Amino acid sequence: MKTKVFSTLFTLLMVQFGIAQNIRAKIVDEATGDAVPYANIRVNESENLVSNGEGYFSLSENNSQDETLLTISYLGYVNQQLTVNALKNQISPLHLRLVFLNLVMLMYRTKNQILMKSWLM
Repeated sequence: MKTKVFSTLFTLLMVQFGIAQNIRAKIVDEATGDAVPYANIRVNESENLVSNGEGYFSLSENNSQDETLLTISYLGYVNQQLTVNALKNQISPLHLRLVFLNLVMLMYRTKNQILMKSWLM
């Protein structure tokens, strides 16, 4: 009896793992290959995810359809858009590029006035 219950439970568990279509991906820097921690992932313009400290994120079964659109963003990098289908077919990890600023402006307030400074890079 115990063997039959264990066998049934094991079968149900394996069916659950077989049905679930969770997708896991890693976000890395294009130049260095280092992980990009805590990047923002927007799913179909409706749900937001954040990668973990090692750059990994997971899509649930609800968001794993091939046409699901992902937008990946991180401060200082160019936003990247791709579909889940492209993510599945991509051999290498996701890549982001660094964006360099041409102009930096700093505004600060003193007691009586607001000052602004700018630098060309």
